[in-house]
Amino acid sequence: EVQTGVNLDDFGPGEYPYKSILRETTCESAPYVLKNLGYTTHAVHNNEANFYGRRSIFPNLGFDTFTSEEYMARENEKNPNGWVKDEVLTDEILKCLDSTEGPDYVYTISVQGHGAYPTEEVLKDPHIKVTLKEDDEARQNQLTYYANQIYEMDLFVAELTRQLKDFNEPCILVMYGDHLPSLGIEETDMNQGNLFTTKYILWSNFQMEKQDKNVEAYQLGAYVMQRMGINEGIMFRYHQKYFKEQNANESAYLDSMAVIEYDMLYGDKEVFGGENPYQPKNLKMGILPITLDRVLYKDGTMWLYGSNFNEFSIVIINGKQYEPTSQHQNLIKIEDLKL
Repeated sequence: EVQTGVNLDDFGPGEYPYKSILRETTCESAPYVLKNLGYTTHAVHNNEANFYGRRSIFPNLGFDTFTSEEYMARENEKNPNGWVKDEVLTDEILKCLDSTEGPDYVYTISVQGHGAYPTEEVLKDPHIKVTLKEDDEARQNQLTYYANQIYEMDLFVAELTRQLKDFNEPCILVMYGDHLPSLGIEETDMNQGNLFTTKYILWSNFQMEKQDKNVEAYQLGAYVMQRMGINEGIMFRYHQKYFKEQNANESAYLDSMAVIEYDMLYGDKEVFGGENPYQPKNLKMGILPITLDRVLYKDGTMWLYGSNFNEFSIVIINGKQYEPTSQHQNLIKIEDLKL
């Protein structure tokens, strides 16, 4: 919804365009719209490239590059649940911003705060200790674990904003959560809002008027672009027009939105004049090029010299896969090799 401006309420039960039609066709999105304005578009995700089919879907959402866990340069520290810690994301975001002379759009998905949340004690010296009034050790361990993951995610956000504050280009950072933790939270547990609302934050490294505005997830992209003075893309312009109308008819707005969405994704593309203007991108995995410069082979041992290897690097010779004996950023070694 944030990337495309499309309202998922308009589709049938269990139907998510991301999991169905977007495997076959493109969809107007923030990356496509900004590409037409000279932006390079990047996705960053500290998890596997195939998670939720992102490697297959991102080309149809207009991304030029996708840096997943497998393409991050250093060995990534993981939390007790096996999720890569979010601290790795700062360097990867900055790498995207530094990779071009022009403007960049970077969409980052973090994972550190995800469950399942362990009922046993896994943090021996937690920074934050949660104490419950009721005697429920399992629940207390879950909440202690979650609170400490969120604490470390806060440190990541602090470091990211510190780095962006001094970055040599104007930057806008948009942050939001896309779901609650799987901790059985109910409406009565909420201090404010409900189970289906979340705070979002706009932060910039330049002076920008502070505004407080409630928006739907499918309106957020249009709202941020409006703040930037960008009025491009059919769905985004449609939402921006609704923002500006005094006493706008919400029912008519929602009904027409559904018609536009179905025409764009399943119909005759009449909204584009009958032809889809967005072609799938030739997605490049990672920002830095992986190069193989030189190979030495002697007495069953092979040394491969190059750049940007990591723990996920493998070697395929004559169609057969070999696991490296050891590997570093610039060198892979394979032993007991018979050619």
